[in-house]
Amino acid sequence: MTKKNLVITLIFSCFALNACAKTENTNTASQTVKDQKTLFATRTPIANDQKMDIDGDGRPDVAEVVTIAETTQTLPSTITLITPWVLNGEATASSNPLKGGSHNNLLVTLGTSKQYLIHDVNDISILDTDAAKEITVTSKSSLEELDLSDLGEQAKGDVIVIPTEAGIDTYLYWNGSSFQTYEPMESP
Repeated sequence: MTKKNLVITLIFSCFALNACAKTENTNTASQTVKDQKTLFATRTPIANDQKMDIDGDGRPDVAEVVTIAETTQTLPSTITLITPWVLNGEATASSNPLKGGSHNNLLVTLGTSKQYLIHDVNDISILDTDAAKEITVTSKSSLEELDLSDLGEQAKGDVIVIPTEAGIDTYLYWNGSSFQTYEPMESP
């Protein structure tokens, strides 16, 4: 085989390997989309007038209220489960959304790939109240105006606002490595 033929063969081999890799990535992405269509019984985007940047990286993020389908047996490995609320009283709910705790959950997609399912381990959850139907996202810059400057120091980006029946909002924020809750001590 001449040098010229060897070079041409190597070039075509590289193109073939690259095409196979792209097909594999496409198959994985389409499988993830298919899995999520059967994973969630309902998906309701959190309506917001602004683009959300929950992790503060300058790229848009997405937040949705979701319920898990009854047929779901396990969560895909592409979704990280977060349970930022502590158990109330003597509750013994599992930290698995398939085995107890809140019916409604939050699915937050940071950028285009990092997904977090935020689940309340308590059987009685603020995510399941009528007030929680009004979940919004507030910009990090508006936290100072809301007299929440200490939350603004902890949050890396915009903050998810979960209204409560008592009128005292709960805030869910990204601290740079995980989601945390912030519940101010105030009167309604």
